[in-house]
Amino acid sequence: MRAQDVIKAQLFLTAWKESGGKAGIAGEIIARCLANRVRRNMGNWPEVLLNVPRYRANEPEPLPDMPNLWDPQVMRLMQQIENVYDNAGEDPSNGGLYWCFTERGANPWFKEFVIGSDKLAVTAIQNSLKVWGEKTMIGRTLW
Repeated sequence: MRAQDVIKAQLFLTAWKESGGKAGIAGEIIARCLANRVRRNMGNWPEVLLNVPRYRANEPEPLPDMPNLWDPQVMRLMQQIENVYDNAGEDPSNGGLYWCFTERGANPWFKEFVIGSDKLAVTAIQNSLKVWGEKTMIGRTLW
């Protein structure tokens, strides 16, 4: 086993947990947000994965210790993790860095520093999953 295999496995499990077990496109969006944090120098893979609780909008729903690996949505997420890690394919988060399931609300930190930020904008919405990333103008950041 290689270090990148451990990182990919942890990326999958983190995206599955943070998506509330929904996996599928919601899990992929969350995984892409984490990859975007790495690509924007918010930390290396282990740091970004360990700091997920620090930047989350709300606590994820309690889940079993292990996902049902044969669930079609879980299988979809597993298939996409390689692309996320390799920065291949489309990014359904559109460069997103932070996410919130709006039906669960958001903590005060998230409301102030993400939702209320002048430097961040909504980059994607998938049902109740809302994503924020850097504001851009014609392909470049505004600051």
